[in-house]
Amino acid sequence: MLGEGLSPVFVARWLRRLSSTVDITILSQRGKLGYSINLLPLYAVGGLVAREITPISLDYVKNVLRTNVIFENYKINLKEKIVLLNNEKLEFDYLILALNPKPVPPAYAPISKAKCPWYINDARDIRNLIDNVSKVMLTGDFLTSITLYELLTKLGYKCRIFIDEHSTYYLDNDLYRLIIGSIEDSAISEDLEELREADLVLYGGYWCLPDLLTNLKLKTGKFGIMIGETCLSSNKFIYVIGGCAEHIISYGVRYLPLSEGLHDVESLIVATNVLSLRRALRLRKALGSLYCKCNNCTILTLGSTVKEAQLADVPSTSVRLRGREPMEDVVVKIVVDRRSMSVIGVHMISSRNLDPTAIGYVHLVGYLGLTVSDLISTAPPSSLGSVTMVDPLLDALRSSWYKLLWLS
Repeated sequence: MLGEGLSPVFVARWLRRLSSTVDITILSQRGKLGYSINLLPLYAVGGLVAREITPISLDYVKNVLRTNVIFENYKINLKEKIVLLNNEKLEFDYLILALNPKPVPPAYAPISKAKCPWYINDARDIRNLIDNVSKVMLTGDFLTSITLYELLTKLGYKCRIFIDEHSTYYLDNDLYRLIIGSIEDSAISEDLEELREADLVLYGGYWCLPDLLTNLKLKTGKFGIMIGETCLSSNKFIYVIGGCAEHIISYGVRYLPLSEGLHDVESLIVATNVLSLRRALRLRKALGSLYCKCNNCTILTLGSTVKEAQLADVPSTSVRLRGREPMEDVVVKIVVDRRSMSVIGVHMISSRNLDPTAIGYVHLVGYLGLTVSDLISTAPPSSLGSVTMVDPLLDALRSSWYKLLWLS
């Protein structure tokens, strides 16, 4: 594996669980293996120390997973399928690419001041800079800016969110209005000059391939290397997972590099295929996911918005509903592909914290691949004192089915 962050560790863990004899080698850089991309922003602003961003230790990878880890003096020869290590040649059957993408800075922000907290090199720079600046601006994707705003204000930093058409490029207008209503007016800026005058500009949400992968002659997409249901690239012995993997069928692409739960599943898919298990797994589609908070507003977005579906020429329909008592503070929006009748996006906004079970339920609905008519045929639970348990997600699914019937 050539990788960084948690993804190569995920693969090593699944390979070792499924085989006691497979030989595993990770090629990486010192200080870049095992970190969680979603813990980097907390480290960048001083909320965590360096050792806390690595949930799985290097000792565990080497000794428990019995994985060779090489940090320097290596060179990959794809033509001969060998790794040159000093004077030694290591042969391999498969190469798994598990690198994180490179962030794309906003064109209108000064490059010297613009940093992405989800990029490890920038996270280290931010940690050294942030206590010596007085004016911080947040830009890029609107929801990642909100995530940073909540984090920074809790730690006592003063910052503002810069908004323009690029910030909400993928976000539906109704969702934007619901979210913006929970943010103080003083936190929002549309003044480009204010952004340019900031001491530090933090951004996220837009990605491209790292330089290391640009010359591999693999088929690429909008931001990553294109892969199929087995995570195999256009080369028959190169698999791709993690932040640089772009699935043929994928939704919510701006959050795919941050979706470490998806990266773990990709690792399992790859492990079953490189080991040629009889029941090798496949991943039919990939859904980018982000869970964030801002003031009293909790936001979960999974997969496509209507805007993103339109940009990808996917005919879609959507339904937005507010829950009934006692969940009237939860708003759910469902986005459905009208061709397959399957769910391609679920978005929830609430004034309460969403239960982990509810979040898991949303992801299950998104990934099941069932049609809306199949999903609404699942009977909801009942309890003593009520006919059925109230579920705004099921209500929204039922309403989307009504709407699809009417459209057809």
